[in-house]
Amino acid sequence: MEGDFYKENLEKIAERFFSIADQTGQLIFDGDPKTGKIEWYGAIEEITGYTPEEFSKVDLEASKSLVHPEEQEIFWNTLMMSLKKYICENYS
Repeated sequence: MEGDFYKENLEKIAERFFSIADQTGQLIFDGDPKTGKIEWYGAIEEITGYTPEEFSKVDLEASKSLVHPEEQEIFWNTLMMSLKKYICENYS
């Protein structure tokens, strides 16, 4: 019973977080370094011009070319730092 309560609250928090990201024009990603697959949340269509379904098929390397040229370096550096941190925290 208590586990269900926490799961429901966590789901509500995640829903609010992703809604805020969408409303404020933010793009959030969760990448799997083993598969190269990324899950995207937020203002996907506004930023990339692709629907969430279309963009969900994009892998790590291809995602770089879909970001505005002036933003590609910071995007890629942020993505790589996040993935390295994830690997260190989960596989060290």
